[in-house]
Amino acid sequence: MSLNDRLRWATAPVQGRSTVLLWVGLTVFLASAGVLTGIDVPPAAGTLLFVVMAIGWVVGACGMIGYMRWYFRQSAAETRKLHDSPPKR
Repeated sequence: MSLNDRLRWATAPVQGRSTVLLWVGLTVFLASAGVLTGIDVPPAAGTLLFVVMAIGWVVGACGMIGYMRWYFRQSAAETRKLHDSPPKR
């Protein structure tokens, strides 16, 4: 699976997967940032934690994009259904 395919998969409008990616990415990002700012780490470990933090941010951003795509698609479908239904008398 190429990087482009993985990004398409991660940003697909699927509510469950997007929510999990968002929370996992946010958790990894915050945990890495907490370790980097909380304790004194060697430069090599700091660089590794910075890379992990950046990856967590990207995963969280992909999850947020997927969730927003799902949310707006769901909202548009509900609005369309409401608009297309016959008026009640």
